Amino acid sequence: MNYHWNIIGHEPLLQQLEQDISGGNLPHAYLFSGPEKVGKYIVAKKLAHILQCERNFCHECPTCIQIEKKTHMDTIEFEDDGESIKIEQIRDIITRLHMTTTGRYKIFLVERIERMTPEAANCLLKTLEEPPSNTIFLFTTASIKECLPTIVSRVRILSFHHCGEDLLYEKIREYYPEADDETLNQVSRFALGKAGIAFRLMRDPELLTLYR
Repeated sequence: MNYHWNIIGHEPLLQQLEQDISGGNLPHAYLFSGPEKVGKYIVAKKLAHILQCERNFCHECPTCIQIEKKTHMDTIEFEDDGESIKIEQIRDIITRLHMTTTGRYKIFLVERIERMTPEAANCLLKTLEEPPSNTIFLFTTASIKECLPTIVSRVRILSFHHCGEDLLYEKIREYYPEADDETLNQVSRFALGKAGIAFRLMRDPELLTLYR
């Protein structure tokens, strides 16, 4: 790998993304589809870093720091807050996408695009069909069936899947070498192939007790 993705599993998808980057084959829109808590949004956020950073995703430059703090003017992020995304918000985003770009790209990053109301999704369509130059959309969804079909038809879909229990066990052991085998085995089973749940269980003993 050319970049440190720091994600469990999904190597073929990460290799595809790296080939898209190195080969100049970036589409104007990606849709990362798959179950919750498998790393879709982490990958989307890291891709935004890679595309914007002029120092190969250095983690240290002002661009990387601003994206991490959600203050980068050309990286617009809609993290899932449990609320729907309304047409007024999309109109504001479209206006921002047409402003002068100071970064390498204009990136619109949305977690769980199915949160868009039908009006908001339809409002986005024209911009998705004819995006401003150097604009990239990065969307995630847990259910393609809940997304507007006309949006789905205009993006490149990458399908994420659950991780194997054995892989989860090995990776958790790397991060928590002091943990006992019984805990690692239980967490690997409880997580049901979702790395996000596995790490949450390791960080939260009370939640792990509840699962037990």
